[in-house]
Amino acid sequence: MNFPDKINQILNRQLYGKDEATLLAHDVPDGRDLDRADSNRFLFRAVNGDFFTVTIEKEDGGRETVTPITRVEAVTLYDRYLSKQEVSFLDAFPGIGF
Repeated sequence: MNFPDKINQILNRQLYGKDEATLLAHDVPDGRDLDRADSNRFLFRAVNGDFFTVTIEKEDGGRETVTPITRVEAVTLYDRYLSKQEVSFLDAFPGIGF
């Protein structure tokens, strides 16, 4: 399964549909191969401004865990822990100025 299809599959199984959330960043090692790590984490922003992560644990048979997070947690994940950003910081976090 290719990366965009997997993201759509994740969103379709969650509270948010693909038209209701945007992938901001993730930690997939090469940016596309989901099979290269034991787990992968994806950071999303819903259209209502809420942030959440989806973590896929390969050792648990691909179990997906959805976790609502705060804006501060989202910024920290985006900036420090998720190496592949899909959108710019200002697009990911509108209203945060420097």
